[in-house]
Amino acid sequence: MDWFGNRFLDAGESAGAAEAVQSDMDRITSAAGESQVMLQGIAAAMEEQSGTMREIDSGLSMLRSIGNDSATASEEMAMTMSSLLDIAEETTKRLRSFKLS
Repeated sequence: MDWFGNRFLDAGESAGAAEAVQSDMDRITSAAGESQVMLQGIAAAMEEQSGTMREIDSGLSMLRSIGNDSATASEEMAMTMSSLLDIAEETTKRLRSFKLS
């Protein structure tokens, strides 16, 4: 014992403690390696998801553009139909003004 009352380990106990510490360190090293592999997998999955989200965003932008183009075309068609209706009504009025003999 030392003068603080602590017991000294004998050589056998020291070797056993060192082996236990080494075993614990090996497990920690192994767990750290597994964690690194998992983190790399997570990073790869996140990158893939990011790419997929960019593709979805691009597709949505395209759909939005198509929708806007369709709305514009519909408005133009409505104006054209209105103009054709006006022309048809004017033509009908002019035809009624003619007398058949």
